[in-house]
Amino acid sequence: MKGLFLLLEAIFVILAVLALDQFAAMLLGVSVASHIKPTDLLAIKLLQVPLALLVIRGFLRFHGQSLRSIGLRRPAQGWINAITTGAAATFVLLLLSSAVAFLARAIFKFESLEPFQLEGEWALPAFYMVGILAGGVAEEVQFRGYLYLRLEEFFKPFGAAQAGYRSALFVSLVFASLHLYEGPATVAAIFAVSLGLQYLYLRSGRNLLPCMVCHSLFNCVQITLLFWTSN
Repeated sequence: MKGLFLLLEAIFVILAVLALDQFAAMLLGVSVASHIKPTDLLAIKLLQVPLALLVIRGFLRFHGQSLRSIGLRRPAQGWINAITTGAAATFVLLLLSSAVAFLARAIFKFESLEPFQLEGEWALPAFYMVGILAGGVAEEVQFRGYLYLRLEEFFKPFGAAQAGYRSALFVSLVFASLHLYEGPATVAAIFAVSLGLQYLYLRSGRNLLPCMVCHSLFNCVQITLLFWTSN
């Protein structure tokens, strides 16, 4: 019964995070149709992210846990070491994602889509802020931290030794599936990147800082390349 509750809680939180996206867009009068403007996306995330983090914090407190329990704490290896580890991992994940996307296009004929409208004076800085705030910070708390912990707890009765692997796999599947709007080739690449970030999280003693640094830099590089190739 406890395992079922944990699974239902995890599902509810992810759905709540998605619903808050829609709520923020509705409140701001912003359309979330294809080719959304980065400035509009930033406005949505500035409202949605704090609310989503409050939801996660609430459920953690229900279990007698805190944001520290999922990795929002001082890194044991030191701030500089954690930051440089995340920065170094960015290079590896950029190569990995490029290779997976290339193979997905070459072998399976998968495509990548461009769902963003890149024109506008503030488009690039707004997109950078989205990549850092919503990607580097919020998504790491939501997926690498909270969702991984809950699914790991859910899988432990089915084999404690394999619980971490199963949780990492399911977290990556959920995380990648939320990017379907970017096309199947991008989804395949994001799945691989998510597994890499989960490995980094565990190797860093379940500390989120290296993952946040890595995810933020990864997004910023991808955004830079996106704007460069679109012009």
